[in-house]
Amino acid sequence: MFEADNLHDFRSEKIAALVTPFQDRGDDWKQRLQRIMSWGIAHKSDAMSKLYVAMIRDGKYDDFKSMLSGDSDFWTKHHNAAKEHPRFMIDVLAVWFERTAMKYDDGKAINFMDQCGLNHSHGGAIIVAEAGQADPEYFADRMLPVVRAIVLRTLLTNRPDGCDRAWPYITGRTDFFDINDATLEQLAVSLEILAKEKPGQLRDITNGMATEKSETYGHLLLRAWTANPLEFADECVDFFLQCKQRLDIGRAGIISRQALTEISKYCSMQNFSSLESFINGFCTEYERRYPQIRGSDELHLLRCLAADRVSERTKGRIETLERKFPELLQRSLNSINSTGRTAERSSIPDEKVSLLRDKNWIAVMRKYPGSRAVGKQLREASRRERVRFGNLALQMEDDIHPIFFSSILDGISSRYFDLEQQERVSDAVERQGFALDLLEKLLVRVHRLPKHPCGSAIVTTIGEFAKRSFSNHTLSILSHYAVKDPSPSPRESVSDFGRESLMNEAFGTVRGQAARTVSQLLFADETRFVELASALSSLVCDDSMAVRAAAIQAVLPVLSFDYQRAIYLFTIACRDKPEIASASTWKEFCYDAVQMDPEAILPIIEEAFRSNIPESVKNATVLIAHADLLDVDTGTLLDEARWGTEDMRRKLASVYASNFDNELVGKKCQESLGEYYDDRSEKVREQVGSAFNSLSGQFLQAHESELLVFVASKSFETDAVSLLMSMERSAVQLPEVICSAAERILSFLGEEGTHIAYHGSFLARNISKLVVRQYEQTQNDTMKVRCLDLIDKMERGGYWGMSDELSRLDR
Repeated sequence: MFEADNLHDFRSEKIAALVTPFQDRGDDWKQRLQRIMSWGIAHKSDAMSKLYVAMIRDGKYDDFKSMLSGDSDFWTKHHNAAKEHPRFMIDVLAVWFERTAMKYDDGKAINFMDQCGLNHSHGGAIIVAEAGQADPEYFADRMLPVVRAIVLRTLLTNRPDGCDRAWPYITGRTDFFDINDATLEQLAVSLEILAKEKPGQLRDITNGMATEKSETYGHLLLRAWTANPLEFADECVDFFLQCKQRLDIGRAGIISRQALTEISKYCSMQNFSSLESFINGFCTEYERRYPQIRGSDELHLLRCLAADRVSERTKGRIETLERKFPELLQRSLNSINSTGRTAERSSIPDEKVSLLRDKNWIAVMRKYPGSRAVGKQLREASRRERVRFGNLALQMEDDIHPIFFSSILDGISSRYFDLEQQERVSDAVERQGFALDLLEKLLVRVHRLPKHPCGSAIVTTIGEFAKRSFSNHTLSILSHYAVKDPSPSPRESVSDFGRESLMNEAFGTVRGQAARTVSQLLFADETRFVELASALSSLVCDDSMAVRAAAIQAVLPVLSFDYQRAIYLFTIACRDKPEIASASTWKEFCYDAVQMDPEAILPIIEEAFRSNIPESVKNATVLIAHADLLDVDTGTLLDEARWGTEDMRRKLASVYASNFDNELVGKKCQESLGEYYDDRSEKVREQVGSAFNSLSGQFLQAHESELLVFVASKSFETDAVSLLMSMERSAVQLPEVICSAAERILSFLGEEGTHIAYHGSFLARNISKLVVRQYEQTQNDTMKVRCLDLIDKMERGGYWGMSDELSRLDR
């Protein structure tokens, strides 16, 4: 009866008083309490709020899964709370953030919050923004200390850019899908408001941040100061002058450039002159590696300075750089904002869009040529009425800006839409019902635009409709963009080879997107290979390394019907290019192909293995282990990797750990992984520990002797939690393993488990639960005495969780 939300409107405090004593009564009561508060009604009284926050702090929502149907998650159930009691919502966020950061930060992982399932919620990101906007001052007061502590704890002090592991990528985007990113954005917005309304208070709460070499701190400070440049201009200049890396905060330096544009109008003339001199000669690490583009970032920065204040010397420098980079046109502040945090607004109210007739749309396109905001509205309208707007595009003349043709295609293909699950299913049905004849006419019409400006939209649309029976003419349109589109240009290349950087670059270019579409078409229908063979042959020889990496994805489906042709194309893409082995597509192809034709694939793997490109070596090492597990003769490569670098051993250990309980190769993996139990590298031992995560009770019981060997090893000291969690989830009894694990933990944690920061405190809690559970289950007197002795030692040391377990036992 306590689950009725209207009851909480009048009796929340009394309900809290009744149920609070049961908060530590085990999983059954945890689920009951979660049901009572399942409708986001914990904010109805201070007592209920206190109980709810305590449950979050104690981890009772760590593994929360909604008991409702649909996509409701932990965050979206707070929809009303964010509006009715924003401070409650902010307190929930702060407590959850502190606990999650502590739980998932292992001291090494980058962007570690991504490991938490509850962190991924677009609806939650919106709710965070709503709460912060309702009470920005409280949001700043409550969340800034939390963020500051996490940043300082995770700062990568060896990085010159001041990057930290919690927020390693400062972009300037605002369309967030993760709670940690939405929190940082809303904190920046709250500080902007303080800067304008209470500048003294802003200085107080940010005191000391400007002296820290942190990109996240820089992002927050620059955002705030930019909001009130008249007040903070000189402080901002002083901040820039401390470190040149601060001129490059945000994606493409967007945050720094916005600040420069505003503060250069109001800072003192002395500071302005200092800023001019400081920017002159500015060069990023990327530009040092590619001298042909050196000076482009300097030009962008100099153009941000107030034009009426720049010196003659600076004007001369700008003219020199403009002659070097004639393609870099002057960018207005609006163009900066369209890629930064302030979105362009349409002049057409959203409520009026549905009333526009076709002739009105044409008039709007002509009135606002190139408007991204109008394009977004057109895209949304096109998704709702695909046939209507498909026919409208056929009527549009060539002088209409190409962005609007792309918007219609993007709407019809549902590109850029974040739909809920139910809507996504219905949208897919509607999309597949779109007439093929109209679709092909539309593709031909857009392709015929002068200079072919809509390649990205065209190839993506073809890919979204890959299962349709396209004509050869449509396939020839795709081939045109795969072979002839100018994107990427020779200037567009990644600075560091890595599987993510290569593929991200590829799929940001038209030829790379075309390669992905070729892959989709061939997976859907292999008979298309005849028409696409020429395009595929061109893609694997592309001048861009990123496009070649994407081309390998297009070659993958060929393995299933002509593996010899596929391997031939693959070898062309890889020829004298060991860098390409850093791409995920390279590893995926080799994974399937090495068993089909080891004589052709192993030399390519060996070339990558012997290269000096770290990501290529890592991928090659994984494939050497994979080939060996398939009984492919790898010659001396496996032995070289076994006793090779730390990265090699770590990758081998990761393969063996991933297949530790595999029915076919598990025994071989267990034997091979045993070589690394006492490896000198902590990173290798971490991989060993991961093997014992999520093991079944049946497997644990069948391999008790192996578990005892692991418990006695150095790897157990590095990662004991994985095995403890597996034993905790399992119902099987492993008295010897549990007690041996407890004794080992006492030996390296000591008898002060409570005072061991982060990892140690969770370890203490896990082992406390297991030892008390073992004490309850065992019927053996000797084992009971052993358990009691361990309990006594851990209780004396104040091991986190032991007092809770003993209280439960007493009850």
